[in-house]
Amino acid sequence: MADKLKPEHTEIVEKIRILENEVVTAKQRFKKYHNYYAPEDIVKSSKYVLSFGVGGNCAFEKLMCFDNPNLEIQMFDPTPWTRQNINSILNGSGKKYFKHSQSAMAFAETVIKKNIKYIPIGYSPTNGKQKFYYTPLKNDAGEIMSIKDQWKSFSAFNPDGTRLAIEVDFKNIETIMNDANWDTVDILKTDIEGHWYNFAKEILDKQIDFKYWVTEIELGLNDSYENNFEQIREICSAFKSKYKIVINRQRLKPMLELGFLKNES
Repeated sequence: MADKLKPEHTEIVEKIRILENEVVTAKQRFKKYHNYYAPEDIVKSSKYVLSFGVGGNCAFEKLMCFDNPNLEIQMFDPTPWTRQNINSILNGSGKKYFKHSQSAMAFAETVIKKNIKYIPIGYSPTNGKQKFYYTPLKNDAGEIMSIKDQWKSFSAFNPDGTRLAIEVDFKNIETIMNDANWDTVDILKTDIEGHWYNFAKEILDKQIDFKYWVTEIELGLNDSYENNFEQIREICSAFKSKYKIVINRQRLKPMLELGFLKNES
């Protein structure tokens, strides 16, 4: 669903357009895999994928399986709604995005069951149980819905101090790769509600190599817009010597979506 610009977001979206022009180093458009774009040749030549943030479907991951049935994909999302509905998400949700023959669908579904592994944990630079915050949804009677029906975004941050919380397991990238017995990763996708900066810092600090990383960058969740902008400049400056920086999608709300493509890729 396309964004609709809210009047209160007009100013920040204008500033985001200016920032995008400042940090983006290449104007390239890749193949569309539902909400994310990725270089088709990278997808076809890759093996290991880490995807953080499943939400209501995993069309990005499924569509990549059509192009490369040899992918090993690990998906991470600790939200109760995703945990409750993961079987339907994997087996049914998202079929409307696939325009393939029935034989191709049958093949892909076999690959999906074999190649996509869901792990109900979140990303954090620190391992262990941590609070996971949410603004509660209410039913028509004004009662707070049960935790398994809380489908809106959760976050590791509680900026205004009013959110409810549950405790879930978190792990950093290094631990996740060790658990998988991987010494490398090819493709990264992150939709982790404000933790993108810590994710990027861990990649840099631990020199984790990758071919392509696409990320959502939510603004204002854990800091001011101004500080978020400085974080984006810092990370893009650190990556630009080895990676091309591209726009995934331009959003009409306080968010950027960037891709980082390794230069020799």
